[in-house]
Amino acid sequence: MDAGVQAVDGRSRRKLKSFFIKPKYHMSYAGYLVLGGLIGFGLTAYLVVAKLVEIDAILDSAPMMGALTQARINAIFADITMMFMLGFAGYIVYATVVTMLVSHRVSGPMIAIVNFIDQMIKGNYAYRRPLRKNDELIAIHSRLEILADTLEERENGR
Repeated sequence: MDAGVQAVDGRSRRKLKSFFIKPKYHMSYAGYLVLGGLIGFGLTAYLVVAKLVEIDAILDSAPMMGALTQARINAIFADITMMFMLGFAGYIVYATVVTMLVSHRVSGPMIAIVNFIDQMIKGNYAYRRPLRKNDELIAIHSRLEILADTLEERENGR
């Protein structure tokens, strides 16, 4: 194994890369992204609520401010809090959708490439399954098609 690939603890960093691109892991990656967003959202919401409680206590103790003014300020802070929370909820939905789209662009071609390699192993060099034009791994798929053509030529040239 290459020294540049070896990690400090002896495990290969390739395993970490595989975590992000193997089809069986793409749902886990989405889950981790959403879980991280939820943790960040929860922590932020806790801090915002703590500050709002602090502001509420200050407003309640101000003798010159009337009840109507306090109620209006409290309503504004409630609106700000709601917008903040809806923004984070929107981020979680967005992150989930983006992760699913990205993982689909990687896992779909990987499945096609594995099927293509399986067909070449069986000697079916004519097998082709085109990828979508925006998929990842097109360069690898193209090279495998060239390899299949080369192997077929060599086998027919015998």
